[in-house]
Amino acid sequence: MSNIPLRSSSRAFDLSIKSWFAIFFTGQVLFALYILLFYGSSFVAGNPARWNAVVPQIYSADRPVINALFALHVLIAGIVSLIGPLQFVPAIRNRTPGLHRLMGRVYVFAALLIGLDGLGLIWRKDSGKDLFQAVVISLNALIIIGCAWLVWRNAVKRKIADHNRWAVHLLLAMSGVWFFRVFLMLWLVVNGGPAGFDPYTFSGPALNVLSIVTYLLPQLIAVWYFRVKISDGMFYRQVFGYSVFLVSAAMSIGLLAAVKGLWLRVIFSS
Repeated sequence: MSNIPLRSSSRAFDLSIKSWFAIFFTGQVLFALYILLFYGSSFVAGNPARWNAVVPQIYSADRPVINALFALHVLIAGIVSLIGPLQFVPAIRNRTPGLHRLMGRVYVFAALLIGLDGLGLIWRKDSGKDLFQAVVISLNALIIIGCAWLVWRNAVKRKIADHNRWAVHLLLAMSGVWFFRVFLMLWLVVNGGPAGFDPYTFSGPALNVLSIVTYLLPQLIAVWYFRVKISDGMFYRQVFGYSVFLVSAAMSIGLLAAVKGLWLRVIFSS
């Protein structure tokens, strides 16, 4: 009987992670579709200038290098939004290890590219990005590059536990842009519109805090997760589980707002 509370807290812990992942996976698929339908269709239609509606001043006919870097960045983002979460689906990882390894190689290579590409884009002269946000995003890019190397290194050395741990860190770092958009929409819903930042310059204390919360805080939560996972403490598992349930609920609201108020609006805009 003494083990019943521990088993109960373990089930709640596992359920919180599975619930979060289900929402996260759904959101990643929707984000990938948005990238395909907006950026891809704009390019195919010969109207890449539409990209400026989402990322101001990113496209210019006289800057082919920047245009190519951004196109590469978006293409990779669409690919990794799909294959990243798939790497954590047990049915794929256990039943088709060859596919898992192949997607893993693609993901790690894409992560290195998107990290380096992102640094080039964020520090271009006319990026218009707030300095504080640019620094945080650059840190996220460096985390991506570092985690990608550690994922590959531990896979080669067959250190599976370390490989899996750094894969989680990499997935969260690669999803920084997604987290930012989802929780920005949550912030807009809660406040009934822009609050704490200038929507025209896209700068302000609210966005500075949000950039830390979405680009850097997930790394600390991952550290917390792995420590709780190996702990026998019922209290810590319950605290983590309830915290993840709250994050999942907030993420659901932000995701719905992003789909309705951001992604669908942009896709169907003229």
